[in-house]
Amino acid sequence: MPGINYIFLKNNYLLFFLVIILITGNTCTPNTLWDIPVETIKQNLYHSDYAFIKGIDFNEKKASDIRVLGPGAFHYFSFIFSRTGYPEIAEKIRLLSWQKEKKYWKAESGIIILKQFLEQHEYKLLEFHALEYLKKTKEPENLVAVKKLYIEALSRQNKDQAVLDAIKRFFPDEKVNEEEDPELLFFKAIAGCNRDKKGWTDSFIHLFLAFQSSSLHERAYQYIMRESTRFKAFDKGMQQYLVAKSLLSAGNHDLAIPLVEFFLNAIKPEILEGATIISELGLVYLSSGKYEQGLKFLTTLSEKLSGRVKLDALEMAGRIARKNNDYTKAVKYLNSVVRDTEDPIQKDRAAWFYLACILEISPLRFIDEVILYAKQWNDPAYFDDIIQKSISILVAGKKWQPIQYMYESLLPLASETIIIQLEFLIARFLMEGYIKEQDPEQKITQYLQKVSKVNDDNYYAFFAALLLHQEPLFLEYKASEESPETGLNRKKLTSLEAFITGFFDFGLIEDGYSILMKYRESISNQVILYLVKRLQEHGYYKESIWLMNTYRIRKDNQLTKKELMYAYPAAYRNIIEMNAQKRDFFPPVFYSLVREESAFDAGNTSVAGAVGLSQLMPVTANDIAGWLRLDEYDLTDPETNILMGSYYYARLLGVLKNIPAVLIAYNAGPGNLRRWEKEYKGLPPDLFIEAIPFRETRGYVKKIISTACIYSYLYYKIPSSGVFAILFPGMFSR
Repeated sequence: MPGINYIFLKNNYLLFFLVIILITGNTCTPNTLWDIPVETIKQNLYHSDYAFIKGIDFNEKKASDIRVLGPGAFHYFSFIFSRTGYPEIAEKIRLLSWQKEKKYWKAESGIIILKQFLEQHEYKLLEFHALEYLKKTKEPENLVAVKKLYIEALSRQNKDQAVLDAIKRFFPDEKVNEEEDPELLFFKAIAGCNRDKKGWTDSFIHLFLAFQSSSLHERAYQYIMRESTRFKAFDKGMQQYLVAKSLLSAGNHDLAIPLVEFFLNAIKPEILEGATIISELGLVYLSSGKYEQGLKFLTTLSEKLSGRVKLDALEMAGRIARKNNDYTKAVKYLNSVVRDTEDPIQKDRAAWFYLACILEISPLRFIDEVILYAKQWNDPAYFDDIIQKSISILVAGKKWQPIQYMYESLLPLASETIIIQLEFLIARFLMEGYIKEQDPEQKITQYLQKVSKVNDDNYYAFFAALLLHQEPLFLEYKASEESPETGLNRKKLTSLEAFITGFFDFGLIEDGYSILMKYRESISNQVILYLVKRLQEHGYYKESIWLMNTYRIRKDNQLTKKELMYAYPAAYRNIIEMNAQKRDFFPPVFYSLVREESAFDAGNTSVAGAVGLSQLMPVTANDIAGWLRLDEYDLTDPETNILMGSYYYARLLGVLKNIPAVLIAYNAGPGNLRRWEKEYKGLPPDLFIEAIPFRETRGYVKKIISTACIYSYLYYKIPSSGVFAILFPGMFSR
């Protein structure tokens, strides 16, 4: 970023003179800007088309004339000028936004300027203007950040007493300073050291013990090491720890581990109360694969500890033992933590790892243990994934009765997610004759009716409704229901809503989305829908889907058909339809696949390396390119990616003949599918999906199936019964 020449700000007369120069000598009328009709410029901005700016000679035209575009123009154009090659004009315009505009435009421009002062080491200017910000700005959102910037400016100038006074004035709660905010503790420690206040080392010790390693610890360590007397003020054990913490912050674990071990062996146990280092060290052992070393050290250390830190050591020892497949030791240590801890979060966490060990030892024993612990767990949903894994193992082993017993025992205790799944499965077991009950048809109907009443895009709710020969509740709409209004009544917008929508009006979609997600809980439903529409117009489908999740939660999934179309957009429809017709496959499933794989983000690259809309791995893409005789290809190009992804999907369908199997192979690979088909032979298609040992693949297939029903309903007028008849042929003719 080019340096900002803000030295003139030191002189109010020069600032006044600059503003007068910028706002006089207009090169516009109320209807034109730079001799271009204002409406034309607004249309260009709306579409993020800034090419017209390149034709403007700003030696002759006044950049400040943009004020004719309305409130916030200075703020938004500071971004636009920066991106179109006019950084100096951008800086001056941002200054005008801070000086001339109001509310959020003023506040946000101000904090950007303050952060630039910090980056450029202009600490006197930062001090002055942060204080001015606090005096003039009433918007509360940035005030804590500005107060910290002000304190940092004082600290950088060694105004140590002023630092201490500011912390006391701005953050009067000493407990908050000491226990919740490492930045304030950092500034306080430096000021205390500089003034040689009694106990200054205690502030640094608390900073290094109470908070997880971060760049702040590197800064603190560098400060201490600038003068040897500072470092010598700590005892030998703490000196080793300061070095270790700095190494941990830098990611140098191999050098840090022996230093931390030395410190923990040398330190008095009572000093560790409230410290995070034991848990942090345990995570380092896990990430570096030093299981035997970690297990030995932590169990030995735990013997001389008491209270919470002892439980931390035993918890990490248990987790390391589990990772090392030593389930006997893991169960011993984790069970003691579950029994003795008074922290409900630690209790649930330790119980989860304990149950994970039990599941590896015996799935049937797991049922008894999870039922026992369910009576005391803090957050039932925390255990959903481990219970679902147990269900998968039991289905694969055809253990129908134990699943029924688990359902009956967990009914009042487990999360709704688990109860819905188990009720559906019990109904299916009864349908298949795997379990026996009096009047099974009545029981089946009762279970399915309960599951079908879930108003969500839930796989089990869809499946249950269709087994009852009904359409899913989630897709029940009145034909006469009006579409939502996606326009805006500008006069009714709050100042925050006007600030956020302005980004979109000026074509700053990514910046607007970032601000929107920060404040989304304060935005009305009407504004959310309008911005979803704007995001989709610009091709930001992933972001629009995430934003619609907020909207859906607010409306408890009571969405109109039009609203549902915003949540499930038919992006790249022409390309997908063309390839579906050419390859002869059912397009709603492929829409669902792309939505699940990438949320229609053409540039998406996964951690594993899969690329583009249909998330193709490079090796698979090379094979497809060979089949299609493509010499060159770009997986981030939507047309190319859909061409290759749809070809691969159709090729799998031609071999496997059924869509659920294709989805499993697409996600987990054909090799895994073949292996599972041998292992779980004889299971009905839906229960085969339940038996898949990969959590990601189970969820993937279920999500695509329910989403395919939604796309079929929205864009093809095909009922969900028709979709399931295609996906599970024969099941719905019973």
